[in-house]
Amino acid sequence: DDVGAADQRPGRSVDVELAEGALGPHPQGQLGDLDALKLAMPGLVLAHNLHGVDIDPRCAQIAQLALWMRAQRAFREFDIDRAARPLIRRSNIVIAEPMPGEEHLRDEFLRELKEDRLEGLMRRAMGLGADHHVHTNKAMADSLAALVNAIWDEMALAGDMGVLLKIERILARRIEKARAEWEGGMPLFPIAEFGIAGGNAVSESEGTSRSGRGGRLDFWGRAELLVFKALEEYAAGGAGFARRRMFVEDSFHGFALADLVSKRFDVVLMNPPFGSSTLKAKPAIDRWYPVSKQNLFACFVERSAEMLARSGMIGIISPRTGFFLSDFTSWREGIVFGSLKLKSYADLGIGVLDSAMVEACAYCLEGGQ
Repeated sequence: DDVGAADQRPGRSVDVELAEGALGPHPQGQLGDLDALKLAMPGLVLAHNLHGVDIDPRCAQIAQLALWMRAQRAFREFDIDRAARPLIRRSNIVIAEPMPGEEHLRDEFLRELKEDRLEGLMRRAMGLGADHHVHTNKAMADSLAALVNAIWDEMALAGDMGVLLKIERILARRIEKARAEWEGGMPLFPIAEFGIAGGNAVSESEGTSRSGRGGRLDFWGRAELLVFKALEEYAAGGAGFARRRMFVEDSFHGFALADLVSKRFDVVLMNPPFGSSTLKAKPAIDRWYPVSKQNLFACFVERSAEMLARSGMIGIISPRTGFFLSDFTSWREGIVFGSLKLKSYADLGIGVLDSAMVEACAYCLEGGQ
């Protein structure tokens, strides 16, 4: 309301204050004036407010194009000339796929994390000057390499499961194990040893901005920062530039999926796959989704409930069988009418999901209060 009532005469400067984090980080929560807000808003929304994931690269590319076109429409509605429009450099559409499988490239990359290179990597990644003391040793390098290997191995099912892969839980266990090994006497990246607070060192908010995890610059925030920097340097140097670049881009997709499923969302919209899982994914589905395993769409509803922010909403179009068959009793009682609250339901019947011969329904679920 304050923005709508502001004086919009040419040259008139107004402070535009937004709720903290509403459009991502910006200086002191302000964008200067309404014109600056209009210029920045499409890019900020795409960078901080909209996320998506698909196992099909073509679908992800179409979604990215659609979002870019919607941003251009917003610029046009704001009467911003094409020449004045900022470039849209980032969207959060993730392709769920395994980490790149070329073992020789992974081994080559891991050599970048060895002890003799770790100190320089830490300085470059975290903006540490020569006056900052950095302690490294072989065990630290080995721990970081082991974490990278764990990510590669655990992401093997990403193409079969998408967001159903609980990669954040797997990594949390491994990270806590590594944290416990080091925090007793020699943390992997001890803040006190290289004086993060002083000099030109990266701030905590900057250090965690890539992963989207707030709070202190913890083990994962620092480890991820180092791995990303190492990947960027690996892509830029040495022979076989194209090969390295493709390896790095595929790796970024894997890290992006891990980051995405670690977030909590106010709204989740989906038209999930339905039916049985692949044979490869079935053991993981049975283990992680015991009350929903009878159909993939039920698993996605359960997973979405885990990814909701408090009082968030889920919008779904799926087969209607989950609401009527006895096989879904545990799912209905434990998820739909248990951890969630059914707010609305529409029975759509046959012929809704393209060529799929299933009776469909659309419904909205609200997260826990």
